[in-house]
Amino acid sequence: MLKNQKVIVSMLIGVLVATALIVTVMINTGGQLDTVAVNATESFAQMVNTVPSLLTRDGNGHWNITAPDGSARFILGAEGNYVALAWDAKPFIAAGLAVEKLPDAYTLNGEELVYTMGVAGDGSKEQAGTAALAMQTLTKTMPGAIGYHIPMDHFGVMVGEAGMFEWAQSLETLTDTGEPQEKDIVFVLSPDALIEAGVEPALVEGWVYAPVEVMDGGATLFVEKFLKPFNIA
Repeated sequence: MLKNQKVIVSMLIGVLVATALIVTVMINTGGQLDTVAVNATESFAQMVNTVPSLLTRDGNGHWNITAPDGSARFILGAEGNYVALAWDAKPFIAAGLAVEKLPDAYTLNGEELVYTMGVAGDGSKEQAGTAALAMQTLTKTMPGAIGYHIPMDHFGVMVGEAGMFEWAQSLETLTDTGEPQEKDIVFVLSPDALIEAGVEPALVEGWVYAPVEVMDGGATLFVEKFLKPFNIA
């Protein structure tokens, strides 16, 4: 059962201000990469199997994970070499966004802003039969986009400069502490391009705009992000 009320309360009180939801560990060497890839794929499969209603497949065969409130989507290419973020443009337009001022990588498709990374494919390659298999392929074709964030026990996929999609390694508890996992999936948007195109962050409804912890060359920094977390289990 989706615990949307709990999510809304969490967003309203700004719990995320002190938490780090950004993938801060991008492991890219040897066996560590294999471990991240395997665990990311297994936890992704668990997530989509737990709440299959969030997962759909579009006419191109791509897998879509849609937020419970319908306001955002993570799109995983059927051939495992393409990812995208799509989200409702209306709150950002209402907050001052001039879509024409966004970089070319952003497109307005109907009422959604879409940012893509990779090549969608032309159907010439074999398409993954499940979303989990597509994720497994993605860990091989785009290993640098896959990461694990230790404090939140989240895996995530970076989608270019737009942001990322994160999911919990376990939907029940944090691996290290056994405490309840209350942020099962998180849609994350980087604000820079949006702000440069006119968005006033404080006026964006439905997203938490908060400082989050990231690592840069061993140093801990706090950067602002738009966040939309959900507890789905």
